[in-house]
Amino acid sequence: MSRSVFQKASIPIRSLITRSTHLYPIFSYLNNHIFGTIQKAQVFLIKGSLKKTSAGGSPITTLFIGKEESAYQFAYLAYSQIEKMLYLGKFLSSQIDPARLPNIEVIVANIERPFARKFLKQGYLLLPTVDFNLDLCQSLEDIMKRMSRRRRRDIKKLECFDYSYTISRNNEKDFDFFYWNMYLPYTKKRFGKAAHIRTCFESKALCRGNGGIVFVKKEERPVVGILFQIRGKTLYALSFGVYEGNQKFVTDLAGQAALFFLVKWGKMNGLECLNYGVSMPFLREGTFMYKKEWGMRVEERTGDSVCALKFNSLGDGSISFLQQNAFILLNQGAMKGVVFVNHRPTKIELQKIFAKHIFPKLDSLIVIAYHNEPRAGNTEAIDRTEFSTRSPNFPDALVELLPRICLLLRERGFNVEVFERTREQSHIPDEV
Repeated sequence: MSRSVFQKASIPIRSLITRSTHLYPIFSYLNNHIFGTIQKAQVFLIKGSLKKTSAGGSPITTLFIGKEESAYQFAYLAYSQIEKMLYLGKFLSSQIDPARLPNIEVIVANIERPFARKFLKQGYLLLPTVDFNLDLCQSLEDIMKRMSRRRRRDIKKLECFDYSYTISRNNEKDFDFFYWNMYLPYTKKRFGKAAHIRTCFESKALCRGNGGIVFVKKEERPVVGILFQIRGKTLYALSFGVYEGNQKFVTDLAGQAALFFLVKWGKMNGLECLNYGVSMPFLREGTFMYKKEWGMRVEERTGDSVCALKFNSLGDGSISFLQQNAFILLNQGAMKGVVFVNHRPTKIELQKIFAKHIFPKLDSLIVIAYHNEPRAGNTEAIDRTEFSTRSPNFPDALVELLPRICLLLRERGFNVEVFERTREQSHIPDEV
């Protein structure tokens, strides 16, 4: 089937699934197992410097396989300065052989699940696409308790701005205002080349398929909106927009007001869950942290693509990337968080790291410390058995989980120590 035929055929399928929740698993299966094999992947070479750490702004080169906007999303996450972003071509997903890719420092591939196994065999780490969901069956008071202190403070500040809200459904004029005056200007200005922009046709189909828009108003003037859709008992927040892309409304908490009003409206209408969309699996990425601070559950999006990640060498750039970008790893069906620190952590520091990063649905958090410090005992010495769920040879067991990284760190002369805790062991409450 040619690409043009697929595009024509996909339109009625998408229109149909907006009206019928039970068709989503079927569409996901067809997309991953049939259409996924004929879609083409773009390939980019990214050169630049990472965000500065104690090691400075280190240069790094990445080969990225996936959609253009995904390549820019990764680049904006990792790089402080992009020197070159070269487009190398487009290939069928089935033609990409991970065993024959060039020996670039870092390789990142956004791949469909049918191809994950062959990347895994070549020593790639698999990082999931994650969903964020908020349980609307809780009382509003309990929802607030599970938020971070920062978000609770912001919600209390909303009273000072005197915002109101309206819900618009089946109103084409309101939809056009949202799409052309809010969604497009904001998305283009906020994300640039990393923006994944839904077409007007697709957005309108979602809105008509049991959807609507929540508008936040300031002095009766709409300033922020969220396009949503209801499927079963779940409320999906699909697109966010700000009038003329004006950042001042975001600074003045209008965006948080829209989310808070959507939560209240969903509860009043008997909905059980709010899905606030997907995020990259990096624990310190801004959108990830924002959603987590709202008390949302992080869950693996099992029907979606995964990110395959491999380090062919560990230069200063690669090591800085690991230190700056804690991530979620898929390991035999489990989700594990991985955090790198460039020194030997104290017991108190480890407790703070676990408290900050571990959350429900994460099976465990792994902290990998690489350093040149002597192992001499001191008052801050760490009892490994208190933090590890494995035997004393746990670092060797982890080398099987992270086949190249630990070995490459050791080859560079670092001591490598590994600590792991589950949520239950950490006794971390739901409140952030």
